[in-house]
Amino acid sequence: MELEGARIAVTGATGFIGRNVAIGLLARGAVPVAVVRTPAKAAPLAAAGAEVRAADVGDVDALTRAFDGVDGVVACAGAVSLGRGSVADVIATNVQGTTHQLQACARAGVRRVVMMSSAEAYAPRADHVYVEDAALRTEDDPVSRFNVYFVSKGISERQAWATAAGLDLDLTTLRPAAVHGAFDRGTLTLWFRRLLSLPVTVFPTHVRYPSVYVGDLAEAALRALERPAASGRAYNVCGGDDHTFWDLKNAWRDAGGPSPWLVLPVPVPVHRRFPIDRITADLDWSNRPLVDGFRQTFALEAAALADASSSRRKLAAR
Repeated sequence: MELEGARIAVTGATGFIGRNVAIGLLARGAVPVAVVRTPAKAAPLAAAGAEVRAADVGDVDALTRAFDGVDGVVACAGAVSLGRGSVADVIATNVQGTTHQLQACARAGVRRVVMMSSAEAYAPRADHVYVEDAALRTEDDPVSRFNVYFVSKGISERQAWATAAGLDLDLTTLRPAAVHGAFDRGTLTLWFRRLLSLPVTVFPTHVRYPSVYVGDLAEAALRALERPAASGRAYNVCGGDDHTFWDLKNAWRDAGGPSPWLVLPVPVPVHRRFPIDRITADLDWSNRPLVDGFRQTFALEAAALADASSSRRKLAAR
C-alpha cells in the first residue's frame, strides 16, 4: 500500500502507541483518522492534520461509521492492565473489542488491518524461546487480575485470525515486548522513571527481556501496511535479546535520565527470547539502540513541557 495520500484509521490514537502511529502516518504523507472515545483528547493530532472521529471499541456501529472511506486500519485500542481493573473489563476490551474492530472493517469495506498484539500473548514455554509460530494463550488458561492482560491478548489474537479469515480481511499482527518511549503513563517508562528517581533503589540484574522503542514499533506498523510480504503474517517486534534490564538502566542514565545515588543490584535470572528474524527479513526493520530511544524520549518530553509552559505564559499575559 502506498501511504502518501492514503487515509488510515488508527484506533486508540490518543494512547501511547496509537499516538506514535498517527504521527508516523503524518510524516509519510498519509491522513490519519484518529478513532477515539474522547475527541477532545485528540486536539493536538487534529492540529497536526489528522481527522478525528468518535467511537468506542464496544460499539460496532460507531466503529463502522468511523472506518467509512479509509484505506486501512491500525488497531491499537485496548486495555493494558497489570493488576488493575476487573478481569471482565479487560477481557471485554481486549477480546470483544478486537472482534468488533474487525467486524466494523468488514462492514465498512476495509480489508487491510494491522493489529497490535503483544509478546505476552504467547503460551509459556519451558525453553523461553518464542518464535511467531509458537502457541498462543487460550480460554483454558487460568486467569487472575495479575495475568488477565496476558491471557486476553492471546485470546484476542486467536480470535482475530479466525475472524479475519471468516470475513476475508488482510490481517497482520505485531507482538511487541516491553515498550518504552515518551508520554508512557502506564508501562515500562513510567516504572523506570519512578524507580530511578529515588535517591536509593533496588534494581534487577540478569533479566533478559527485549524491549522496543515506541517510535520503532510505530515504524513496524507502517512498514507492515506498505509491504505485501506482511500480509497474513505475525511479527515479534523488539530489540535484540542480548541486553538486560541493567543495560536499560545504564542507557537511561547515559541518555540523561534521573539516576539514584545508590543502586542495589538484585539478581533475577529470567531470560526470554523473541527472535526477530521474520520482521528483519520481510520488513527490513530494526530497533534503535537503547540509549538513542531514551534520548528521543527525553527530547520529546522536554519539547512538550516547553510548549505547555509557553502556552501558560501567553494565557497569563492576556
